[in-house]
Amino acid sequence: MNIFHFAAGASPEVIALCSPAEKSKYAQLGSLIYIPLVTGMLAVLFASLYHTHNAFAIALVCLVWGGVVFVIERTLIASLRPGTFSAAVLFRVVLAFAMSMVISELMILFVFNKDVEAVIVRQHTAQLEQIRAQGDESIRQLNEQLSHAQARVQEAYDGLYRETAGISGSGHYGYGPAQRAAQNRMEWAQAQLDSANAQIPARIREVQNETERAVSEAQRYQILGLLDALATLHEMAHERRIVMIILLVAHILFLAVELMPLVIKLNYKGCQYYTILDAMDRIHTDYEVKALEMAAANQVTQLKLKLSAEQATLSADSLLGALLKLHQIELDGIRQINTGHKDSFKQQLEEIVAAYLTRTRNILST
Repeated sequence: MNIFHFAAGASPEVIALCSPAEKSKYAQLGSLIYIPLVTGMLAVLFASLYHTHNAFAIALVCLVWGGVVFVIERTLIASLRPGTFSAAVLFRVVLAFAMSMVISELMILFVFNKDVEAVIVRQHTAQLEQIRAQGDESIRQLNEQLSHAQARVQEAYDGLYRETAGISGSGHYGYGPAQRAAQNRMEWAQAQLDSANAQIPARIREVQNETERAVSEAQRYQILGLLDALATLHEMAHERRIVMIILLVAHILFLAVELMPLVIKLNYKGCQYYTILDAMDRIHTDYEVKALEMAAANQVTQLKLKLSAEQATLSADSLLGALLKLHQIELDGIRQINTGHKDSFKQQLEEIVAAYLTRTRNILST
């Protein structure tokens, strides 16, 4: 028995009695079962690289995944008979759909890994640029507020100059109520500018620090993860039809790989393996029935012997009791009868004892 017969779930005793053609057929079936095992381990290997580069951890995950897949596949295939349909078939189909989707997407992700990483890097760069743009916009608004305050001071100063010089406003040269109002406006604007000069530079430095912290935080979480890669792959599939077609073809291909052992096993015609297996089962069943019958007959014999032994024991006890009574009678008779009758009485007693002994031997012999 080779590893392919083992993968197909073939019994060593049965496959040894099959023809070479039947052995070859089961070897081909077993080789197909190793294909989902290998593809699944490769997919898990690639997925593990997104989380760790520890060779021991990756090897352990791959072996566990491969072992689970192999045991499930081998158990389901071994439990199926050609031409039959059961709940195991339905379970295998559902499992094939799930595993084909996982494996196909991971394998396509492996093929287009560079393109997916390039898209994710662009997305991360755009996110950082957006954070910096928001910080720059806040700084621009603060600088604009400072410029407005400076412009208001300049405007108030110009108004005060024109009012004092009589160029505009009231048209009177020198100091007066209009000039004092212009002076008050300029002082208010200057106070606003002084307040802005005291607050806005500190606020600008605060915005710059907040922007740098936000950028550092975003960079810390911008790790190339498996979920991000899968989400990006699906985004690419929605944006580009060719990626969608490739994903669909990969799903169909790996689904066919998963279902191929099941389909081939169910469509075997004239399976010699199960003919031999059923014959061996009948032989084993007949042997077990005969063994049970012999065991039952042996138990009956033992019960009969036990019953006979118990009867013999009871007879022996009765005989001993009778002998004791006869012995007592003999003693009493000897005391009461004369010498002439003593020999006759002994002869009768011996005949009675001989009859009891004969009866006991007959019981023990049966």
